[in-house]
Amino acid sequence: YRIMGLFQKHLVVKCLLKENSKFRFEVYGHDFIYETNEKEIIVVPVGFKTDLVSAPWFFTRIIPSTGKYNEAAVVHDYLCFLANQRLCDRKKADKIFLEAMIDLEVGKIKRSVMYFGVRFYTKFLWRQGIYGA
Repeated sequence: YRIMGLFQKHLVVKCLLKENSKFRFEVYGHDFIYETNEKEIIVVPVGFKTDLVSAPWFFTRIIPSTGKYNEAAVVHDYLCFLANQRLCDRKKADKIFLEAMIDLEVGKIKRSVMYFGVRFYTKFLWRQGIYGA
């Protein structure tokens, strides 16, 4: 039974106190599951912490940290967490992010900006170990 697209349950997160962390939300209640077009099952475990969407301050007017793309952002954050541990390829994580936004019917312009933003980050910053290494 699928509620929407290839997501098997609704995303449930709880808001965390800001404290000294960029992670403001936590997957809550049940694991969050996404099945890719290639039938790969991604299970984001309960307790996984996320910031939903990270965007430079000058993009926050057009891409707020929460929106129709929340589910895709959580899956992407989890895959990036795995990539930082060398358990997933970052390019694959970015591709799945785009796929999930299409499943969620995020508008073409917004999803393109978001996808190319994460690809830029991956190509120029993450690989060089500047951020997220």
